[in-house]
Amino acid sequence: MQNKCSNCSAPLAAGQMLCPYCDIAQADNSNEALLDDLLKINCKYETAYARGDKMALGELLADEFVLTQVDADETLTCTKQQLLDVNYSDKYFFSYSASGEMLLKRTDETAEISCIGNLCRVVPANDSFPDGDDNNYFRTKSSFVRRGGRWQLVSQHTTTVDSNGNEYTV
Repeated sequence: MQNKCSNCSAPLAAGQMLCPYCDIAQADNSNEALLDDLLKINCKYETAYARGDKMALGELLADEFVLTQVDADETLTCTKQQLLDVNYSDKYFFSYSASGEMLLKRTDETAEISCIGNLCRVVPANDSFPDGDDNNYFRTKSSFVRRGGRWQLVSQHTTTVDSNGNEYTV
């Protein structure tokens, strides 16, 4: 992601706070830029997971990755290797989007984000999905580690929620 001056759009070096062309001081948006980068990785992960793209998952996930999914009263936990061993692909997967994004914490080598994800599936119309849209909402907390200059997902905890972000209860 190229940093640009907020006034004249001139390219800026990473961490450069004063534009050499218009002398305008820049706001420190490094947390916003990091959040944007991590959300893109999170989106790539969700898409690769839904499509069963083992090559993409292998690159996006740290070796010690752990996924925990909570759906009402059921909890599933699996490792990176278990994810890669499953021969899964959702033929109805359509798109993934996120909202309510927050950077929870950050160090030079670790970061944690939270968001509400929406995994949209287009399914054959039936009694449960008369219009063929199956939207799955979940609150996600994703932890990342930076190794060799590259961010990888090290853990993810998801909880199923309704479209308003409220957890389901049993």
